Amino acid sequence: MVSTEVAFFDVHEDRADEFIEVFTGKAVPLLHKSGATDVVIYQNQRKPGGFVFICGWPTPTARTDEFEKSEHYPEFISVLGEFVSSPPTIGDFRTVHVDR
Repeated sequence: MVSTEVAFFDVHEDRADEFIEVFTGKAVPLLHKSGATDVVIYQNQRKPGGFVFICGWPTPTARTDEFEKSEHYPEFISVLGEFVSSPPTIGDFRTVHVDR
């Protein structure tokens, strides 16, 4: 069963553009090296420091039991920590409906 991680977080607004560049250049490759199947980042259009991060994992435990215990996780947290202004809200979800 695949799992989708969804995280809501805020970065310092004056560094939002820099965050996007650093996150896509450094954090996304770490996620893929650790088994993430896809990564999507949305930026709030009305509040530029607000982001939603969506990451697909092959199993519900791939993030919690594998990625978070990997050698890539400390570097991932380091990349985020430089920009994030408060702790993120994170959840793991399963797909129940898609309409296209």
